[in-house]
Amino acid sequence: MNRADLELLCHAEMAKRAQRTRKKQTEPDAAQRPAYRHAIINATASGANTLVPAVPGNRIAVYEMLLWNTQQNTLQLLDGQTPLTGPLTNFPAQTGLLFNFTGAPHFVTSPGNPLVLNLAQSQPVTGYVRYREE
Repeated sequence: MNRADLELLCHAEMAKRAQRTRKKQTEPDAAQRPAYRHAIINATASGANTLVPAVPGNRIAVYEMLLWNTQQNTLQLLDGQTPLTGPLTNFPAQTGLLFNFTGAPHFVTSPGNPLVLNLAQSQPVTGYVRYREE
């Protein structure tokens, strides 16, 4: 290997390191990102049931959710009063709905709006939601 080849290898390696350094600088540090929060779902009343209360100026980003329906019911997730989903009409009894953790949010509310579960009937719906306030 001659000197010219060594210089090319050095330049290529330096370029790779510079790219890695730039990527690390643009990615948010784990300490800078909001922590995941966990809320238990225990909705029993017909109508609007707040799952995660509103935080002024912040959005609620849902990363994981489990809904367990004990009796046949119609369910709908809302961003305050705006639908996030269509109505899950006649959702069967003893059935669950899982939104797995993927690293990206499944739903995001508007700033200052709560995450709401609307029930057509007064039948218990339980589960949990994993979210961030962003």
